Amino acid sequence: MRAALVLGVAFLVAASALGDFIVAPNAYAAQGGPYGLSTQFHYAGRTYQAAINPSELAAIPDEAQIIGFTWRIRAVPTYLSWPTTDITFANYDVQVSKSNYPAGSLSTTFAANIGGDVVMARSGPLTLPAYSFPGGAEWPPRVNDFGYEIMFTTPYTYHSGDTLLFTVRHTGNGVSAYTFLDSIANSTIGQALGAVGYTAATGSAAYFSIMKIIYIPEPATLSVLVAAGALLRRR
Repeated sequence: MRAALVLGVAFLVAASALGDFIVAPNAYAAQGGPYGLSTQFHYAGRTYQAAINPSELAAIPDEAQIIGFTWRIRAVPTYLSWPTTDITFANYDVQVSKSNYPAGSLSTTFAANIGGDVVMARSGPLTLPAYSFPGGAEWPPRVNDFGYEIMFTTPYTYHSGDTLLFTVRHTGNGVSAYTFLDSIANSTIGQALGAVGYTAATGSAAYFSIMKIIYIPEPATLSVLVAAGALLRRR
Protein backbone atom coordinates (compact mmCIF):
# COMPACT_ATOMS: atom_id res chain seq x y z
CA MET A 1 0.00 0.00 0.00
CA ARG A 2 2.79 2.40 0.94
CA ALA A 3 4.68 1.57 -2.27
CA ALA A 4 1.57 2.21 -4.35
CA LEU A 5 1.08 5.58 -2.64
CA VAL A 6 4.68 6.60 -3.30
CA LEU A 7 4.36 5.51 -6.92
CA GLY A 8 1.17 7.50 -7.35
CA VAL A 9 2.68 10.63 -5.87
CA ALA A 10 5.77 10.24 -8.04
CA PHE A 11 3.76 10.05 -11.22
CA LEU A 12 1.59 13.01 -10.19
CA VAL A 13 4.73 15.10 -9.72
CA ALA A 14 6.13 13.88 -13.03
CA ALA A 15 2.88 14.58 -14.86
CA SER A 16 3.07 18.25 -13.89
CA ALA A 17 6.31 18.53 -15.88
CA LEU A 18 5.83 16.11 -18.76
CA GLY A 19 4.33 17.62 -21.88
CA ASP A 20 6.24 20.91 -21.79
CA PHE A 21 7.42 21.82 -25.26
CA ILE A 22 8.44 24.62 -27.57
CA VAL A 23 8.12 25.03 -31.31
CA ALA A 24 11.23 26.10 -33.18
CA PRO A 25 11.26 28.57 -34.79
CA ASN A 26 8.85 30.15 -32.30
CA ALA A 27 7.13 32.29 -34.95
CA TYR A 28 5.96 29.14 -36.74
CA ALA A 29 4.02 27.60 -33.87
CA ALA A 30 0.79 28.36 -35.74
CA GLN A 31 2.18 29.43 -39.10
CA GLY A 32 2.97 27.19 -42.05
CA GLY A 33 6.29 27.12 -43.85
CA PRO A 34 6.69 27.54 -47.61
CA TYR A 35 8.66 24.34 -48.21
CA GLY A 36 8.48 20.59 -47.62
CA LEU A 37 11.26 18.12 -46.75
CA SER A 38 11.10 14.31 -46.85
CA THR A 39 14.61 13.52 -45.53
CA GLN A 40 13.67 12.57 -41.97
CA PHE A 41 11.18 9.85 -42.99
CA HIS A 42 12.40 8.88 -46.46
CA TYR A 43 12.08 5.31 -47.70
CA ALA A 44 15.86 5.23 -48.29
CA GLY A 45 18.63 5.88 -45.79
CA ARG A 46 19.26 9.52 -45.00
CA THR A 47 21.21 11.78 -42.63
CA TYR A 48 19.75 15.06 -41.36
CA GLN A 49 21.33 17.63 -39.06
CA ALA A 50 19.61 20.72 -37.68
CA ALA A 51 20.96 23.60 -35.57
CA ILE A 52 18.70 25.95 -33.61
CA ASN A 53 19.69 29.43 -32.45
CA PRO A 54 19.45 29.93 -28.64
CA SER A 55 17.06 32.83 -29.20
CA GLU A 56 14.46 30.24 -30.20
CA LEU A 57 15.15 28.17 -27.08
CA ALA A 58 14.76 30.90 -24.46
CA ALA A 59 11.63 29.29 -23.00
CA ILE A 60 13.56 26.12 -22.11
CA PRO A 61 14.95 26.44 -18.56
CA ASP A 62 18.65 26.04 -17.95
CA GLU A 63 19.56 22.37 -17.42
CA ALA A 64 16.18 21.16 -18.65
CA GLN A 65 16.12 17.59 -19.93
CA ILE A 66 15.23 17.31 -23.60
CA ILE A 67 13.36 14.03 -23.94
CA GLY A 68 11.90 13.98 -27.45
CA PHE A 69 10.86 15.78 -30.60
CA THR A 70 8.68 15.59 -33.67
CA TRP A 71 7.68 17.42 -36.83
CA ARG A 72 4.45 18.04 -38.73
CA ILE A 73 3.30 17.58 -42.31
CA ARG A 74 3.37 20.66 -44.53
CA ALA A 75 -0.05 22.35 -44.67
CA VAL A 76 -1.05 21.54 -48.24
CA PRO A 77 -4.51 19.96 -48.73
CA THR A 78 -3.15 17.14 -50.89
CA TYR A 79 -0.66 16.13 -48.19
CA LEU A 80 -2.91 13.75 -46.29
CA SER A 81 -2.39 11.99 -42.96
CA TRP A 82 0.58 9.65 -43.06
CA PRO A 83 1.67 6.86 -43.08
CA THR A 84 -1.25 4.83 -44.40
CA THR A 85 0.04 1.76 -42.57
CA ASP A 86 2.52 1.17 -39.76
CA ILE A 87 6.09 1.62 -41.00
CA THR A 88 9.32 0.63 -39.28
CA PHE A 89 12.83 1.98 -39.64
CA ALA A 90 15.35 -0.75 -38.81
CA ASN A 91 17.62 1.96 -37.42
CA TYR A 92 16.61 5.48 -36.44
CA ASP A 93 19.38 7.14 -34.50
CA VAL A 94 19.26 10.58 -32.91
CA GLN A 95 22.23 12.40 -31.40
CA VAL A 96 21.71 15.62 -29.44
CA SER A 97 24.45 18.06 -28.53
CA LYS A 98 25.40 21.69 -28.50
CA SER A 99 26.61 22.91 -31.86
CA ASN A 100 30.20 23.92 -32.40
CA TYR A 101 28.97 26.56 -34.83
CA PRO A 102 25.98 28.90 -34.81
CA ALA A 103 22.99 28.31 -37.05
CA GLY A 104 23.81 29.73 -40.45
CA SER A 105 27.48 28.79 -40.16
CA LEU A 106 27.49 25.00 -39.94
CA SER A 107 30.31 22.99 -41.45
CA THR A 108 29.29 20.64 -44.26
CA THR A 109 31.01 17.86 -42.27
CA PHE A 110 28.46 16.49 -39.82
CA ALA A 111 30.97 15.43 -37.16
CA ALA A 112 32.59 18.86 -37.09
CA ASN A 113 29.36 20.45 -35.88
CA ILE A 114 28.75 18.03 -33.00
CA GLY A 115 29.75 19.33 -29.56
CA GLY A 116 31.64 17.38 -26.95
CA ASP A 117 28.52 16.91 -24.77
CA VAL A 118 26.82 14.74 -27.40
CA VAL A 119 24.48 11.98 -26.26
CA MET A 120 22.93 9.18 -28.32
CA ALA A 121 19.38 10.07 -27.40
CA ARG A 122 17.86 7.07 -29.15
CA SER A 123 18.95 4.31 -31.52
CA GLY A 124 17.60 1.18 -33.07
CA PRO A 125 14.18 0.49 -34.62
CA LEU A 126 11.43 3.09 -34.81
CA THR A 127 7.83 2.33 -35.76
CA LEU A 128 5.49 5.12 -36.87
CA PRO A 129 1.86 4.04 -36.38
CA ALA A 130 -0.56 4.40 -39.25
CA TYR A 131 -1.94 7.95 -39.63
CA SER A 132 0.18 9.22 -36.74
CA PHE A 133 1.04 12.39 -38.67
CA PRO A 134 -2.16 14.37 -39.33
CA GLY A 135 -2.53 15.94 -42.76
CA GLY A 136 -5.02 17.74 -44.95
CA ALA A 137 -4.71 21.24 -43.49
CA GLU A 138 -4.12 24.27 -45.70
CA TRP A 139 -2.03 27.29 -44.80
CA PRO A 140 -3.43 29.86 -44.48
CA PRO A 141 -5.27 29.69 -42.15
CA ARG A 142 -4.44 26.29 -40.64
CA VAL A 143 -1.43 24.10 -40.01
CA ASN A 144 -1.40 20.38 -39.30
CA ASP A 145 -0.96 19.10 -35.77
CA PHE A 146 2.46 17.78 -34.86
CA GLY A 147 2.80 14.05 -35.37
CA TYR A 148 3.96 11.03 -33.42
CA GLU A 149 6.42 12.05 -30.70
CA ILE A 150 9.83 10.42 -31.01
CA MET A 151 10.87 9.97 -27.40
CA PHE A 152 14.44 9.52 -26.22
CA THR A 153 15.85 6.73 -24.09
CA THR A 154 18.66 9.02 -22.94
CA PRO A 155 17.75 12.67 -22.26
CA TYR A 156 19.97 15.59 -23.15
CA THR A 157 20.70 18.37 -20.66
CA TYR A 158 20.29 21.73 -22.35
CA HIS A 159 22.30 24.74 -21.14
CA SER A 160 20.87 28.19 -21.80
CA GLY A 161 22.71 30.11 -24.48
CA ASP A 162 23.87 27.04 -26.43
CA THR A 163 23.00 26.45 -30.05
CA LEU A 164 21.15 23.12 -30.03
CA LEU A 165 22.05 20.45 -32.60
CA PHE A 166 20.11 17.35 -33.63
CA THR A 167 21.75 14.72 -35.83
CA VAL A 168 19.36 12.12 -37.27
CA ARG A 169 20.46 9.02 -39.18
CA HIS A 170 18.09 6.33 -40.46
CA THR A 171 18.18 3.33 -42.77
CA GLY A 172 14.89 4.03 -44.54
CA ASN A 173 11.30 3.13 -43.74
CA GLY A 174 11.21 -0.07 -45.77
CA VAL A 175 8.37 0.94 -48.07
CA SER A 176 8.12 3.21 -51.11
CA ALA A 177 6.44 6.02 -49.23
CA TYR A 178 7.29 9.28 -47.53
CA THR A 179 5.74 12.61 -46.66
CA PHE A 180 6.83 16.24 -46.78
CA LEU A 181 7.45 17.94 -43.45
CA ASP A 182 6.64 21.62 -42.85
CA SER A 183 9.86 23.53 -43.50
CA ILE A 184 11.46 26.92 -44.02
CA ALA A 185 14.65 28.17 -45.65
CA ASN A 186 17.91 28.07 -43.72
CA SER A 187 18.82 31.16 -41.73
CA THR A 188 20.63 32.22 -38.55
CA ILE A 189 17.52 31.09 -36.64
CA GLY A 190 17.68 27.51 -37.83
CA GLN A 191 19.90 25.69 -40.31
CA ALA A 192 19.76 22.14 -41.66
CA LEU A 193 21.97 19.84 -43.69
CA GLY A 194 20.94 16.65 -45.44
CA ALA A 195 22.60 13.75 -47.20
CA VAL A 196 21.81 10.46 -48.89
CA GLY A 197 22.81 7.49 -46.77
CA TYR A 198 22.71 6.32 -43.16
CA THR A 199 26.44 6.88 -42.58
CA ALA A 200 27.04 10.00 -44.66
CA ALA A 201 30.01 12.09 -43.50
CA THR A 202 29.12 15.32 -45.27
CA GLY A 203 25.92 17.06 -46.28
CA SER A 204 24.55 19.96 -48.23
CA ALA A 205 21.94 22.62 -47.52
CA ALA A 206 18.46 21.30 -46.73
CA TYR A 207 15.33 23.02 -45.53
CA PHE A 208 14.91 23.50 -41.79
CA SER A 209 11.84 21.55 -40.67
CA ILE A 210 9.70 23.19 -38.01
CA MET A 211 10.16 21.19 -34.79
CA LYS A 212 8.32 20.45 -31.59
CA ILE A 213 10.92 19.93 -28.86
CA ILE A 214 9.75 18.15 -25.70
CA TYR A 215 11.47 18.69 -22.37
CA ILE A 216 11.29 18.21 -18.61
CA PRO A 217 12.03 21.52 -16.84
CA GLU A 218 14.20 20.18 -14.03
CA PRO A 219 16.58 17.22 -13.68
CA ALA A 220 14.86 16.36 -10.40
CA THR A 221 11.70 15.46 -12.27
CA LEU A 222 13.58 12.91 -14.34
CA SER A 223 14.96 11.39 -11.14
CA VAL A 224 11.41 10.99 -9.85
CA LEU A 225 10.45 9.14 -13.02
CA VAL A 226 13.44 6.82 -12.75
CA ALA A 227 12.74 6.12 -9.08
CA ALA A 228 9.07 5.49 -9.80
CA GLY A 229 9.95 3.09 -12.57
CA ALA A 230 12.33 1.20 -10.30
CA LEU A 231 9.66 0.95 -7.62
CA LEU A 232 7.18 -0.36 -10.15
CA ARG A 233 9.62 -3.07 -11.26
CA ARG A 234 10.01 -4.25 -7.65
CA ARG A 235 6.27 -4.65 -7.15
